[in-house]
Amino acid sequence: MLTKGIVAIVAFAGVLILCLITKAGLLAGLIAGAFAALIAVLLFAWLKPVKQSGRREEPEDQPEEPQSDPLAGLRDLNLRVREDPYRDDQIVAKVEQVIDFLSELVPKLASKSVSSAQLVVNAVATTHLPNITGSFLRVREDQRAAAAPKVHQSLDSLIERLGKIRDAVDRNDLGAVGVEASVLQASIA
Repeated sequence: MLTKGIVAIVAFAGVLILCLITKAGLLAGLIAGAFAALIAVLLFAWLKPVKQSGRREEPEDQPEEPQSDPLAGLRDLNLRVREDPYRDDQIVAKVEQVIDFLSELVPKLASKSVSSAQLVVNAVATTHLPNITGSFLRVREDQRAAAAPKVHQSLDSLIERLGKIRDAVDRNDLGAVGVEASVLQASIA
């Protein structure tokens, strides 16, 4: 497959050789070759590759960029947990309590200079909580009772840790925020 670099080199070399053959001179050939390479790269980038069928190739699906708002997916997560036909009301309540803590902590930590705590809390919002609840929601109904205690334990731990971080933030005790964030990081690792 042709790349932009190959197209640019071929265009440059072609124009340089043409200028040398026509005795336009080396300097004119270099300048014309540079312009030809630039135009070739721009055209290459502008034109989409065409399939043999004559249709333009559609770009492949690119992975989604990480969301800039760590709270963006929590609403959908809450709905999935609530709408689960085999839901455990205690788990729903605990998930909502964790979401409430996260909704309160993320903006507060963003305004403080505790980036390590912010990273850990964002990881809970974007990865850890969705993993806990997603795994549980994929468990078959007949195996939910066996899986529930571990989910309750994980959610209780998150509630306790996030509560301690919130209390430290409310006291403006940034040292305690960092310590509690480290403990939370260790517990979710």
